[in-house]
Amino acid sequence: MLTQKDIDFLKDELKDEFATKDDLVNIKDEIITTLDDLAGKFQKFGDELTLIGRRVSVHTDQIEKLEKIHPKGRHSQASV
Repeated sequence: MLTQKDIDFLKDELKDEFATKDDLVNIKDEIITTLDDLAGKFQKFGDELTLIGRRVSVHTDQIEKLEKIHPKGRHSQASV
């Protein structure tokens, strides 16, 4: 049977081999912080894509209007 001295010896020998509860809590906190940061960056990226998409849509509409009044890229001229 193991004595308290044996248990203390094993604890001392193995303390660097296994993560402690505190180690795991710290790692969990680091992971959550990193994930929160990434989620924020993805949200910002998504918002920027939405804005860019709207600008492209507006520019496309403007180009289509200009193409209607300037066929073939030229001003329509009345024959003289």
